[in-house]
Amino acid sequence: LDDMAMSISMLNALKDFHIWDNIEHLHVEEHALMDTYTCQLAVNAVLPKCHRLRRLLVGLSIVWPNEGSEPASFEHLQFVRLYCEPKHLRRLRAPVLTSMQLCEWPRPNEINSSVFTSVDCSGFPALKKLTLRSNDPRWVYRSKLTQLVSLSIDTPVLRAAEGGSWGGIPSKEIFLPDVLLLVEEAVFETFSGELAFITALESVPNARKVTIVPGISLSPTFGQELIPRLFAPEPLTLCPKAEYIQIGRYTLAIETPKDIIEDLVQELINIRQQRGAPLKSFVIHWGRPHLKREYVE
Repeated sequence: LDDMAMSISMLNALKDFHIWDNIEHLHVEEHALMDTYTCQLAVNAVLPKCHRLRRLLVGLSIVWPNEGSEPASFEHLQFVRLYCEPKHLRRLRAPVLTSMQLCEWPRPNEINSSVFTSVDCSGFPALKKLTLRSNDPRWVYRSKLTQLVSLSIDTPVLRAAEGGSWGGIPSKEIFLPDVLLLVEEAVFETFSGELAFITALESVPNARKVTIVPGISLSPTFGQELIPRLFAPEPLTLCPKAEYIQIGRYTLAIETPKDIIEDLVQELINIRQQRGAPLKSFVIHWGRPHLKREYVE
C-alpha cells in the first residue's frame, strides 16, 4: 500500500505495524470517540515513521505537530494540511514542500498584542503556496516566507474594528509592506473592515490575481472605499499589476446596492485601461438573491 485514508482510531490500532515507511499519500481523519491526548500520542508515534510521504492530510482536531512531537523530517513531502499552533512548525523539516494548508488550532478568539511568537519556517525553503486559517496572521509577515507566490488568509472569528484596528493593533502592524513581494495570487477572507482589506492588499503589490471575501458582519456600503483605491491616486498604488479581481463568493456575497457599486466599477475599468493597467476580469458576487456579475472578459 502506498495510499491510505483512515480514521485516527485505525491509525492508532496500526501504529506498531511495519507499514508506514511505504506510505506516500496519507489522509487521517478525526474520530469522535478518541480524546485529544490519545490522538496526539498516535500521530506522534506514526507520522515521523512515514519517510516516503509526498502528500499528508491531517483532519480537524488532530493537532499535529504539538508539544509532544519530536522533530521530524520528510524529504519527499510536497503537500500538507495541518491543524496546529504555528509555533510548532519548527519541529518539521520538508525541503521540497511547495504547498501548505494550515488551520491554527486551538484558535485564539482575539489577538493579544502583548504576546507574540515568531515562527521558524526554515524547514520549508521551497514553500510557494500558503493557505492559512488563523486569527493572528502576523507571523506570516515575520517568518522569512519571502518566496511565497500564493497566499490565502482567512480570519474566521476575528473582525477588524472600525478604523482598521485589529484587537487594538493597527492593520499596518499586521500586514507589513515590502515582505511578500513575489506573491502573485492573494486571497483575503472574512475581514470586516475595508481599511483592513486595503492594508492587506498593499502588502502584496505584485499580485496579479486578487480575491476579497468580506465577512458576514459586513457594512451595506462595502466597496465604496475599497474600489476607488484600486484606480486612484495616480500612479496606481493598490494592486497596480492586478489582472483578475474578485469581490465576494457564493457563500459570502456582498449586500451593497448594485447601483452604488456599478458606477465605481465602470470607472475602475476605464481608468485602469487608460493608465495601461487593464483588468482581464472583475467579478462581484451579490446576495439576496445571489448574483455573479463579470464586468470584464
